[in-house]
Amino acid sequence: MSSLAEQIMRNVLGRAATAEDYRQLNEMMSALPAEIATSPGAMYELVARMNFLQQLEATIAQAGREAQQKIHYDLPARIDDAALKAMLKVRDTLPVDATHTARKLYFTTALGTLVIGMLACGAGWVLGENHIKAERAATHAASDRELGRCVDAATGGFVTSARNGTRPVPIRNETIRNDLMICGAEYADRRAGNG
Repeated sequence: MSSLAEQIMRNVLGRAATAEDYRQLNEMMSALPAEIATSPGAMYELVARMNFLQQLEATIAQAGREAQQKIHYDLPARIDDAALKAMLKVRDTLPVDATHTARKLYFTTALGTLVIGMLACGAGWVLGENHIKAERAATHAASDRELGRCVDAATGGFVTSARNGTRPVPIRNETIRNDLMICGAEYADRRAGNG
């Protein structure tokens, strides 16, 4: 720190420079060009700003200490007041007698049970219907497949022998018709759910 700054501090602030003053002024002056560092006006401005910053920091620190002391001093009374308000608010929501509360609780429980039961029954119905539909679709598909196999078996011998041009056993139309009728009856029985 320059002797000019020390002289300005003694004349303007009326006190000697402290270690913190030296540190702050050296930080400020290191950022300045050499021409400004030797100027009395610039040095006065630096000393004034440094003093302002120190006073501001001291004021903030003092305000923080006072606020903290006030909080610690007022805290028990504020806690008691908040607890009393909360207790009064809870007391105001309580019913006058216990039977009223029991009726409300039973009614709410019964209504909630009824709603949950209806939702569960509806969900069970929908899931059961989907399950039955899937089983019916699988049964119908199997019935259709079995009908195709039965028809193939009934007509297969006739078609094969007709293709080869040989007919070792005479197959009559009535035999094929009877086999196809049996296939149709089995198909109808399966579709009805009996097979």
